[in-house]
Amino acid sequence: MVGATLTTTAAATIMLLVSNTAPDAPNASATRTATVVLNGDINRVFPLFGFLEEAKWSRGWDPQVVALGASLQDSVFTVTDNGVTATWIVAEYDEHQHRATYAVFVPNSRAVTIRITCTSEGAKTRAQVMYTMVSLGENGVAALRNFEQQDFAKRLEHWQHAIDHYLETGKQWKGDSH
Repeated sequence: MVGATLTTTAAATIMLLVSNTAPDAPNASATRTATVVLNGDINRVFPLFGFLEEAKWSRGWDPQVVALGASLQDSVFTVTDNGVTATWIVAEYDEHQHRATYAVFVPNSRAVTIRITCTSEGAKTRAQVMYTMVSLGENGVAALRNFEQQDFAKRLEHWQHAIDHYLETGKQWKGDSH
């Protein structure tokens, strides 16, 4: 029953807007934006976009804290994936406006800005997620080429499944990781 509900919800609520510069150009950039509607109140959903709370729903998420800001804002942490370490900075974490912004730096590859804005829809929460990636050399150009619409849609669909599952069960979803 849960799987059927999530599949219908994911198909109905993921919307994408895409903008690109030429992906092979040095310092090229691309932006992906998607909106998902999550089955929980904003005061329960928004904290799950904080980097410490994300581990509750995101299998494999293991941030290593470098410096912890008073309200998460200004925190610095690293995440290692496939042997590559990225440094993350929490540029904004506003619990009242329900906005979070992360700046991510992968040396000799790319810089990424992730903006998450949540709005209340009664018992549900609409989360708009925007990723902007800028390539920083040849490795970044390759990453940018792989930053495709389909992959972003799949990532956000995963987020929706995983967060809704966590909200319903209190446990991580065992489906595909992001």
